[in-house]
Amino acid sequence: MRHESIFVVYDSCQATAEEIADKLGAEPVSVQVLNPRMMESARNFVLCITLEGDGQIPIPWLYVWQMFLKNNNQGKGFAMLVFNGENTKDNWIVENICKDLRKSGAHMIGEVFYADSDPWSRDCWIAAISPNL
Repeated sequence: MRHESIFVVYDSCQATAEEIADKLGAEPVSVQVLNPRMMESARNFVLCITLEGDGQIPIPWLYVWQMFLKNNNQGKGFAMLVFNGENTKDNWIVENICKDLRKSGAHMIGEVFYADSDPWSRDCWIAAISPNL
């Protein structure tokens, strides 16, 4: 059963996002098509962000980040999965996204998971966040 209230938002990591969405019974959505109406309708989000080589966030995510900050996120849950996070586990951009989402009323679910870990760890992360979505 799909939960339309959970969106797994992805950029270049579509296959992984679809796998996560399948395990959570969620809807995978490209960052390129996410819009304010979708943001308002969903209760929870799993953000699958692929950082650029220098650890920066890609432009489409900057737009989405701004849209999230303009929306009412009170009571909404957010979990983050970061790709290409090697050597950036304390990435200030990821930390700022989490901080800004909290300020806007969002609840951060679990720890930010850096996908460069093995798949077993990803499955454990999914199992850990799923009861809170």
